[in-house]
Amino acid sequence: LRQMIHTCATSQQFSYAVLCWFIQYYCRFVQPNTDIDKTFIQLIEHDLKQELIQSFTLVGYRLILSLCSNFSPNSYFHLQPEMVANQIHKRLLALNVVAVFLSFKIHRKITFFEHLLFNEQRQVPNNYLQHLSSMCLPGLTISDPVITQMIDVRTQVQDRLKRGIVHAGGKFIFQCSRDCPWMFYFQDCGVPNDRFICPLCRKPIGAERYNVLIVRDPPQIQLPVNEGLGIINQRIEQYHQTNRLGYHNIKTAETSAFGEKSDHLNRPVSFRFIHMLTHGLLLFLHDSDYLSN
Repeated sequence: LRQMIHTCATSQQFSYAVLCWFIQYYCRFVQPNTDIDKTFIQLIEHDLKQELIQSFTLVGYRLILSLCSNFSPNSYFHLQPEMVANQIHKRLLALNVVAVFLSFKIHRKITFFEHLLFNEQRQVPNNYLQHLSSMCLPGLTISDPVITQMIDVRTQVQDRLKRGIVHAGGKFIFQCSRDCPWMFYFQDCGVPNDRFICPLCRKPIGAERYNVLIVRDPPQIQLPVNEGLGIINQRIEQYHQTNRLGYHNIKTAETSAFGEKSDHLNRPVSFRFIHMLTHGLLLFLHDSDYLSN
């Protein structure tokens, strides 16, 4: 066994295969009345600890030890006999994703996915939150509809101004009201010329007729372009000051509309696959107390 662990330090395929064996061993805990093999735990925890850390890093060692002991009772990955197949499959999928990431340490070429779990020296970062916040995480999207809309408004308005297609009297950005942060602009010349329903507060927004805003209480806010862009930039900057590494749906399943789904599910299959890999790793790191809420 010791020789096999040493081989893991030189072969990505073998490293992944060994981790998969431990995951398979972990599956025994779905059977009722399955006790932890204390002799095997002692072998892992004492006799082979240094070799395992050398081949798999401290993160990998902790994973292997948890697999052999069925994690802690309050862990997401703690298996119980009454679990249905779908619950078990989700946990096995996430653990296999982690095994793939751990095996990247042995890869001859440094990959982007390897950097998600390891630093440039291929070691475990001292602070995962700081480490992950310093890079672009593939498969993550901004799920706050207000921020998403602000980014779109900023992009479209700046592009239209650059191309000179905005009428002199239409250089404005609009906000639904002082109580509702939804921002919008008008197509074509930029002058108010259409009406909509605000996606947030469901009140009418836009124009009563050409260049005349709908009169309502609270009133819509008309902002000069520079002022509106300044507010948008400030709001986006404030939003990014908070680290958001996982799912952040604004609505619960009970309050969402029929057919509504998370933004990442509207993306191509390739994006959704990368999204799954990234979140599988984040789930494990959070469960292992490497990431906080």
